[in-house]
Amino acid sequence: MGISLDPDTQKIWDEITKYSRDFVSYDYYLISNPMWNFSVPYILKHYIDVIMQAGILFSFTEQGVIGLAQNKIK
Repeated sequence: MGISLDPDTQKIWDEITKYSRDFVSYDYYLISNPMWNFSVPYILKHYIDVIMQAGILFSFTEQGVIGLAQNKIK
């Protein structure tokens, strides 16, 4: 988005955006995990942190933040 990335960084960025775009393409989401010490496992938190990319899963507008994975079920 506006800057050039070196090939190694671009490869990593492409992998990250692939996870985000895959998530948006799903019709349903089912996340099942144990509660560990009244929290979620690190791997689930890490997955959420990776897929939450502006312009793919959410967007900034004048009215605030809007989700882009809406109205998936028809």
